[in-house]
Amino acid sequence: YLPIAVNKDGVLSGGIATTAQLGKLGRYVEKLLHDITREISSGNIDTDPYAHGPQNTACDYCPFASACYFDKEKDGMRYLKKTEPEEFWQLVEEKTEEVADRG
Repeated sequence: YLPIAVNKDGVLSGGIATTAQLGKLGRYVEKLLHDITREISSGNIDTDPYAHGPQNTACDYCPFASACYFDKEKDGMRYLKKTEPEEFWQLVEEKTEEVADRG
């Protein structure tokens, strides 16, 4: 689902990203992948599933659910909050600046 609309004049609006934003998003995703790789290579394989709500969790679709023994009530589910586009791009901006500052 992409929150994009086309008006009568054919102009796109909604969740459209600029070229600069897409570049920053790419760097942010690369940083996340490096962080995940570092965590796994250091031996951290903790379960940390997410949920959009009580009826929509990552565990519902996970092929390893029967093997991980994650208990939603005991271990605590990580709920994702709805984020507005401006808030999302601000987060990406901050995270990519952190990477640039560290060099």
